[in-house]
Amino acid sequence: LGVTSNEVSKIIIREALIIGIIGTAIGFVLAYFISKFLIVFISQTINDLYYVVSVREIYISPFIILKGAALGILATIISAIKPAKEASMVHPRSAMMRSEQESSLLKKVPAMSIAGLLFIIIGAVVLYIPSKNIWLSYFGILPIIIGFALSTPLIIILVEKIFSPIFRSLFGITGKIASRSIIQNISRTYIAIAALALAVAATVGVGTMVSSFRSTVINWLEARLNADIFISAPSLISRRNDAVLSEEVLNKIKSLKEVKDINFYREIELLQNDKKYLLIASGLSPRSYSGFQFKEGNPNEVWKQFENGEIILSEPFAYKHDLDVGSTLELKTDYGMRDFRIAGIYYDYASDQGLVTIHYDHFKKYWNAKGVSGISVFVDENYSIEEVKEKIQALEKGGQQLFVRTYKFLRDSSIEIFDRTFLIAQVLQMLAVIVAFIGILSSLVSLQLERKRELGILRANGLLPGQLFKIVNLQTLLMGLTAGVLALPLGNILAWILVYIINKRSFGWTMQFEFLPSIMMEAMALSIVAAILAGIYPGYKMSKTSPANALREE
Repeated sequence: LGVTSNEVSKIIIREALIIGIIGTAIGFVLAYFISKFLIVFISQTINDLYYVVSVREIYISPFIILKGAALGILATIISAIKPAKEASMVHPRSAMMRSEQESSLLKKVPAMSIAGLLFIIIGAVVLYIPSKNIWLSYFGILPIIIGFALSTPLIIILVEKIFSPIFRSLFGITGKIASRSIIQNISRTYIAIAALALAVAATVGVGTMVSSFRSTVINWLEARLNADIFISAPSLISRRNDAVLSEEVLNKIKSLKEVKDINFYREIELLQNDKKYLLIASGLSPRSYSGFQFKEGNPNEVWKQFENGEIILSEPFAYKHDLDVGSTLELKTDYGMRDFRIAGIYYDYASDQGLVTIHYDHFKKYWNAKGVSGISVFVDENYSIEEVKEKIQALEKGGQQLFVRTYKFLRDSSIEIFDRTFLIAQVLQMLAVIVAFIGILSSLVSLQLERKRELGILRANGLLPGQLFKIVNLQTLLMGLTAGVLALPLGNILAWILVYIINKRSFGWTMQFEFLPSIMMEAMALSIVAAILAGIYPGYKMSKTSPANALREE
């Protein structure tokens, strides 16, 4: 009609700008309401892990607005540049024939697959660079995600070759058309499949990471909390005990006939060289030694050295300060600076800050701190734990308040806090799947518009509306299956990166990797169900298409 290539390009960019502005505006409105919902969980997490806080208002900073606008508007414009360039260069006759675009993409599949493999290798190389920089780790994940996205067309072709005969034998000609239409419209379908696959992979990755972390923490809790009753003073700071119990309370608990053995500790914070060190002076009973799992150091030797005045470090502390067994750590005592030799490094998930642990008898030689921060009691098997708990609470404490908890209560409440902490991650997973669902829905609706003439020909040749609806739904079933096939390996790779690299570099923790078939099955079901649901409306619209209207030329 006379529109120039440059004008076509400008039209598409302007459309992208308008879409970006509208989407960003709607996004800010939704963000306000979502933040009101999430702020409850975030406040609870801070209360559980750090200190008591009450948040009543939502603060939207100018930086958040600028960042949101950049993501919403600039990202939309950038994503439109390549399509705008392609559209402006297409010959008018070719624009009316989608087959040329599909065949062009199919020719690029080998090159895209090779590029995808190279991106995955680049990402692996970046991740294996010995560094504690967390942003470098995130940068290493990006090429891996891009690599899997580029390999999507190849996966589609392979899955279609496997399932096309199965669909043909199960559903007849409609099954054959459904499977072949994914390849025939691959420029549309591969983007929708890739979007869904990445969203499902994120759920697999985060779900597996959370499950691995959870099982690691539970095993650690069960090993470390090997006493029956735990006593501390109420504190406003959850991650450490800043309140102190008097030694008189400790002695009274020790003297109870129902108490078979006892542990206690004193916790202080050292400020030196612009750093904060959390020092634990531990009066451990030998029966509690088995609760410590050592990453470095022979346990038989470590405890002898510990009793002789050497220190042991938690894994996060050793990781963040580059310390090993045999090296020394200088600490600020009440009598000046002193070097302490490191006897062992143990696994610990109580604090990402890290802990320095010293025997209580040697602690008293160098620090003048009074009282204890916590006490754990081993109850004689001839007595009830609940009765001993009540007896401790009834002790004359000179006005001192006691927080007395049993092993079961402490274990269950710790797991409950852990689960609450990761509710935010689950909400973000849901949002990712919703975005992918919208992506695949819009892709199928666009496909319906572009295939209107083709579908009209099928209807004119006798294909029934029900058969057309069946074709679309079988197609979305195969698209969901393909997305799941792509998502499962990518999700497990992301989980492995999160467990062994991201968490390690962020917190210094070594976690167990737990492969859960249930998560894999849920992810595959999520992928298939999301794709099928996204295909219901386009399938219905296609089945209602009038052959006469579909075949009418402009």
